[in-house]
Amino acid sequence: MKTHKVSSTINSIGRTASRNFISGEIVHQMNGTIITENEAEDLFVRREVDGDDFLNYDDTHFLLLDEDSRQFNHSCSPNVGLNDDLQLFALTDIKKGEEIAYDYSTTVGIDYDEWFMDTECNCQSTNCRKIIGCISTLSEETIISYKTKGAIRKYISDQL
Repeated sequence: MKTHKVSSTINSIGRTASRNFISGEIVHQMNGTIITENEAEDLFVRREVDGDDFLNYDDTHFLLLDEDSRQFNHSCSPNVGLNDDLQLFALTDIKKGEEIAYDYSTTVGIDYDEWFMDTECNCQSTNCRKIIGCISTLSEETIISYKTKGAIRKYISDQL
């Protein structure tokens, strides 16, 4: 395992690097079960899952993340991004023991249901936006930076 489960100041549980990673290196493969948007909403409404237990898979499906994949927190100043193969990869060099976090807003397309996102942010970064929303809540500069690095999945990038 390339990461360790730990206590986190961002959200009670997080994951840290078990070794050093260099920029571009794969840190984690996101895994889970692909479900429809209706199934995801039903689970959420029944309070069987939280909004961050899902990852948009495409315009009509979600990946209900497995336990390890759910433990990566959000940051407005992330050190990993999510690529088209659903892999978290290092955006910068990451030191052993550093908490690994990605920008959840890069994973939610423009046409999203409000039940899913618009969550208060607790990442504590100096660039904190105070809210986790969809891709359109990011500044144009931030979107360009993420696109250049390959940290916005194609189906979301195509919506911009």
